[in-house]
This record gives sequence, C-alpha cells and structure tokens, in this order.
Amino acid sequence: MYNYRIIQWKKDGTANGQVVAGGKGAGNGLNQLNSPTDSRRSGTTQGEILIDNVACYGLTMDDQRYLYVSDELKHEEKRYQLGEKNGTVVAGGKGQSAGLSQFNCPSYLFVDRRQNVYVSDNESRRAMKWAKCAKEGIVVAGGQGFGNALTQLYRPHGLYVDALDSRSKTRHYNCGWKGPRSRSQSARLPLRNNNREYQISMTEQIVVNDGQFTETTPILQSEDTHETEPTAEELTTLHRISDHIPLAARLIIVCEFCERFAYLGLVGVFQNYIQFPVPGPHDKQPGALGRGQRIATLLTTSFRFWCFVTPTLGAILADQYWGKYKTIFLGCVVYLIGLLLLVLSSTPFAIHANLAFHGLIVAVIILGLAIGALKSNVSPLMAEQYTRKKPIVKVISGEKKIIDPKVTVQSMFNWFYWSIYLGALSSIITTNIEKYYSYWLAYLLPMMVFIPCVVILVIGRRRFIRKPPNGSLFIRACQITIRATYMRYKLGKQNDRHHFLDYAKANSWKTIHDDQAIACESNDNQFIEDLKQAWDACRVFAFFPVYWTCCLQTTNNMISQAAQMNVGPLPNDVLQNVLSIIALVFIPIFDLLIYPALRRYKISFTSISRMTCGYFLVSIAMAWTAFVQHLIYSTGPNYDYTTKPCHECQKFNNITVAWQIPSYFFIGVSEVFAAITGLEYAYTKAPASMKSVVVSFFLLTTAIGSALSFAFLPLAIDPKLLWMYVSLAVVTFIMATLFFLCFRNEQKKEAEI
Repeated sequence: MYNYRIIQWKKDGTANGQVVAGGKGAGNGLNQLNSPTDSRRSGTTQGEILIDNVACYGLTMDDQRYLYVSDELKHEEKRYQLGEKNGTVVAGGKGQSAGLSQFNCPSYLFVDRRQNVYVSDNESRRAMKWAKCAKEGIVVAGGQGFGNALTQLYRPHGLYVDALDSRSKTRHYNCGWKGPRSRSQSARLPLRNNNREYQISMTEQIVVNDGQFTETTPILQSEDTHETEPTAEELTTLHRISDHIPLAARLIIVCEFCERFAYLGLVGVFQNYIQFPVPGPHDKQPGALGRGQRIATLLTTSFRFWCFVTPTLGAILADQYWGKYKTIFLGCVVYLIGLLLLVLSSTPFAIHANLAFHGLIVAVIILGLAIGALKSNVSPLMAEQYTRKKPIVKVISGEKKIIDPKVTVQSMFNWFYWSIYLGALSSIITTNIEKYYSYWLAYLLPMMVFIPCVVILVIGRRRFIRKPPNGSLFIRACQITIRATYMRYKLGKQNDRHHFLDYAKANSWKTIHDDQAIACESNDNQFIEDLKQAWDACRVFAFFPVYWTCCLQTTNNMISQAAQMNVGPLPNDVLQNVLSIIALVFIPIFDLLIYPALRRYKISFTSISRMTCGYFLVSIAMAWTAFVQHLIYSTGPNYDYTTKPCHECQKFNNITVAWQIPSYFFIGVSEVFAAITGLEYAYTKAPASMKSVVVSFFLLTTAIGSALSFAFLPLAIDPKLLWMYVSLAVVTFIMATLFFLCFRNEQKKEAEI
C-alpha cells in the first residue's frame, strides 16, 4: 500500500516477487499508484485509466467481465461494463449509515456467479451480502459493534467467499470469519482442526480479514464430515434417539424458567388482586382493588391478549434491527422496570391512596412490551443453538442408533416447556404470600427470581450462536400477501396459479422483462416459495385460538369458581398449580419413556395425532368444569349465586375444591400434546428463513384466543357460568373433529416420513 506498487508472487518457490504495477512513487501518472488497496489481474503491460473521480478502495470482476468498484466516500458499490464511465449502483448509495440499505466506508468486495455482492463494511464492523436487484442487504458476519466476541468484527478489510463440493456431490458451502495471520498471508478459514475435518451447515463460507483481532471462529456449530449418514434401510430399522442438547440451549431454557417464574407468579394472583377488596379483620379472601369478577376477567384477558400481540413487534425488531439476543436482553431490562413499578404500586400506601389501579395498568403495558420481545425470540434462539441438520448413525452401548435432529428438536421443546411449567409453580408461593402477607411481597419475589435471567444473558453471551438481523421477513411477508390479494382480485381465478400466493409472483402481472427484472423476479419468487411453505405450516394454527380460550379459563374464571367452593386453609387461586404439576410429571414421562417406546415399536404418533388428542382432552376438561359449576349451583347455602352473600354470611358453598382437580389434569395433559407440539411444529415445518415469523404466528393464536374470550364475558357472571363452560366444551369438541378431518392427509404424509 505505502510502497505504491503491486507485486506478483509466483508459485514456483521463487523467493523474490516481481513488480507488475507502480513502484515509481506516489502519483497519478499512468506508471504510478497512490496507496493501492486491491488489485485484479488484467493481462495488460501498461497502465490505463478505466474509471476516474472515484474513491476506489476495493474492486473485483465477475464472470461476465463486469467491473465492480467500492467507493468509500460515496458509500456505495458500482458495476461498470468495461469502456463505460457511468456505472450502476448495485449496493448502498443511500448515504453513510449502518442501515441495511447503507454502508459506512465500504472497503473490499466479492461477487459470486449469481452476481450476489459481498462487502466489507468497515466502519459498521460487518460483512454484508446484497442479492442481485436487492434494495437492501443482509448482514452475514459481525454487525454487533466492534470487539473480539465471536459475533463481532473490529475493522473488516479482506473478504473472500469460497464454495466447496461435499462428498455427496451436492453443493455445500461453509461460513465463518477470522482475523489475519500476517500481512502476507491470505485470510482463509481452515477447514481442519484437531485432526478432524469439519463441514459447517450454512450457505457460503465468508472469510473476513478483521483489522485487529485474530480469532478463527465458525458462525455455526460444525458437523464432522466423517460421521456416517444412515442408509435407506437403516432409516426404517434403527432406533432413533435424541442428540445431546448444547449448553447454550440449556442456558436459554434456564432463562425461560426465570421469565416464566416471574410472569406466572404475577398472573396467578391478578384475579384476586383485581376482583376482591382489601379484606377486613374477619375476611379470609385476599384482594386489593375490589373491581368485581367481570372487570378482573376483562383485565386479565386483556393482559394476556397484549402479551401475545407484542411478540409480532418483537420479531420485527429482532429481524430488522437488533437480532434475537439483543432484543431479548433489552426486553429483560424493560421487564425489570415493569416489575419494579408493579411492586411499588401494590404497597399498602399506594392501595390506600388509590394509586394501585393506575400503577397496575401502566405496569402491565410495560410488561406486555417486554414479554413480546422475549416470547417471539427465546424459543427460536434456543433451537438455533443446535445446528445438526441430517441424521447420523452412532454405535451406543454396542448398538447402532440414529441420532435424529428432529427427535432432538422435539426433546428440546419438551424441556423448554418443562421449564415453563416448573416456573409456573411460582404461583404456589405467590398465592400464599398474597393471602398471609401482602401483595407487594408477592410481586417482589418474581422480580428477584427474574434477575438471574439477565445475569445469564450477560455471562453467557459469548456461548450463544447469534445470527445478525437480516431484515424483517414479517413485513415482507405481509407485503407479499397484500400483493397476492390484490392480484387475485384483479385477475380473477387463474388455472396456472395453484396457490393463493402464486398471484404475487412477478410473472403473473408483468409481461416485459429485462435481465435485471428477471433476476429480481427470481429473487421474489424464491421468497414466495418459502412463504408458501410457512403458510402451510401455519394452517394448523387456525384451530388454536379456541383451544387457548379454554386454557385461559385457568387464570381467571376457574379461580373465581374456586372462591365459591370450600378451599380450607388454601388460597382459592392455588389449585391452578395442579396444571403445572401435571405437566412437570408427564413431560419427562412422554419424552423419556412413551415417545421412545412408540418409536422403537414403529408406532407412528405424529404431530397431527398429538394435537388432535390435546384438543379432545381440553374439551373434556371444559365439560367437567361445567359439571363442577352445576354442583356448585346445586349446593347450599348460596344456590345459583343469584343473590350476593351478605358481609357476615358464608361466601362459599359446601362443596370441596378438589372437584376442580380433573379439570386441571385434563388441561395439563392436553398442553403436553397440543401446546408443546404446536410450538415444535411451528419451528420444524417453517423454512429456515422464516422460523421467527412462523413462531410469531403461533404465539399470535394465543392473542386471538384471548380476544375470543371477550365474546364470553357476558356469560362470566352467575348463574350463566354453567352455559359458558358447556359452550366451550361443545365448540372445542367440534373443532377437534374438524381439525382431524382437515389434516388427516397431512398425518399420513408425516407417518410415511
């Protein structure tokens, strides 16, 4: 660079290089160079000005002999046809910034055979990929600030994309980045380490010469290419087992436990906190705000609705701006603020000053935003820590077995949900604290347990596989869906459009194409194909809202039902923990005993079958709850609760709360079948580029279920509660039957696989 020359080194072992350009001092003569940074071999013997008035830092040429130039002052990449002076901007050109459509001092670049442009964005500390005709790029390395963490770059300079052929003759690529060894060595990612050859499952190997740090780190966990893939016969005969769950995934599961401990510990006491007034000297029923059952049910349902709408926003923030890890971390900070506000607003001083209700409203809004940031990203981040894509054969205890990634992911989601139910036991503690001590102390405990979640995220940040944001697929998916709707309305039914989203394809409404338009069309069409796969994965979610409406009864109306029964020394809202205990017991039983036994004996218990069982079980739970409500109304002293008991009268009927246990049992087992399987189905069936979007849609069904609960609010009063439970039981039974009929062919396909 500062010798103002380019030297050619031959591979024949010659110790000295040969000056092939420059070497005449700094200047702008045809035989001079001024701080050269990059070069390409041209075959000419003398200098020639191809392009002037450009702050060229890097350059390259593609297979069609187009010249690409990186302009570090205009922050853009241009493509030139040899002989022309005015190029075409192919990346950047929208000012200096760190946005996905901008650069901040781009340096080196690389162009592959499909004319995808890879750029070292120096001051943004990242490497980016721009597909042909794309309006913005995606971050493929760095983009997490400067530093020496495994996901960071300092000042990236050299960049190289290398394609490798795998043993199976199909195209595989490797992805990683590294720092320089020395100025004279190329920055190539070594594919051998510890005498083992590795293959990293991604789409390309991107090697970035970082200006300071010298770590060599693959983005994703590698797979040993010496591992044996099963034959067709082995796939049908060998026993399939789960792989080891990575430590990073286990840490995320612990974080989920802390968050669910906090959330469910709060929700467990909300109904009493809102419904009943502050108890008198002889009143054993805990309460604070005294707003009644209907308002309490309305607010708890609204809070649940809010908590499952905001994950869509969380997915957009993660995909477009921050990435999953950063979104989760910032969500945790906001979470702590909401918890602190809830603790302060529930103190005796705040309750007597009539500040508690307003504090509750503000706190739940803040908590809903924080929960949205976590819900849409925690489970995908956990699943991303496991990177094996293909099954392999291993000999374990003298027996050949298949390590199956699908079984591993199923096991991971089972333990993920197990941590949720373990955290749900927090309401056993908080409900007793609310009854025998105070509400502010009941809210303080969840806040204290939530703090380790933040600590784990900070301490374990270098262990996590953190993919950078690549643009919001959710927004793009919405745009494609709107376009398909419009074109379907405009064109009418077209016989060559087999799927609704096919109407959004460019060739259905454009008739004239140049080469650039065809490339853009191909890019859009591939995204549409991925979106079609995502839509197909989301079809099963159409039946979940009614299911969630039934499950939601455990957090509001069934708590109020328990208040009408003899609970003895227990709080009326403690029995909801039976659901968590049932799930804690049955999840390991199914994961470690029942599911492996079914696989061993080649009994197909597909995702569709499990979800169908879950739907029927929740229908049985609602029918039993209706029966319990009938018993309450038929037992004295408060028959039908048509009149409110007087202040000195007995406020519960002479029927034990143990009658509720079967309802919680059936709901708990149904969640093992339906809820866990639904989340697993959302992740495994979605295309790799849209897993966060599909998981967000799955979570959105809970919000829709909460919205459906508003329709039942007119029945959430005595003596109409009996008919509400009967209605839910009948509707859920019909829904379960329709679900099985609609997806029985999907079940056959799963069974064959």
